[in-house]
Amino acid sequence: MSKTNSVPTEVPTAAKPTTPKDAGPSGGGHKPATLTAPSKNNVVALPGMCLGEGCKKRSEKANFCMEHFDWFKEGLVTKEGRKPTDFDKKFFDYTRRLAKKKTA
Repeated sequence: MSKTNSVPTEVPTAAKPTTPKDAGPSGGGHKPATLTAPSKNNVVALPGMCLGEGCKKRSEKANFCMEHFDWFKEGLVTKEGRKPTDFDKKFFDYTRRLAKKKTA
């Protein structure tokens, strides 16, 4: 008798039935947990409070108090309430424009 080293052939089978887990969004199950750490620059604001860093005032427009809303329009604060990397330059230009507006 001789032994052959052949690869076993697969026998085709019928398509496997779908389970609720495979059914997609209408199936119900939960999404797998993500294992990422929260970002260090996370700004959390209570509902109705200004998103500006350290601000305790109530929000009036776009989740900002009026002072921080003006800063947001000028680019001094992001929509999450954080200061951009070039905040000092932008703040200097902003205060210069305000001073010029008051003297005119």
